[in-house]
Amino acid sequence: MIRTVTISVYILLLGAAVLLTIVPHRRPESFSPVGSLLGEVLSDRFARVTLMVFWWWLGWHFLVA
Repeated sequence: MIRTVTISVYILLLGAAVLLTIVPHRRPESFSPVGSLLGEVLSDRFARVTLMVFWWWLGWHFLVA
């Protein structure tokens, strides 16, 4: 049961990643590409530090525990 849920979530994430890649190329006036969005968000030092702390926390709780 858990394996099925995990695989389903990964498939949904993959589908979302594909959509976030394809849709901005088809309708650039409506959607911003992921690269430019990440560039804008990560231009702030606080956002970079927050993201690093979040990844550390996630890794600590799922890889160490």
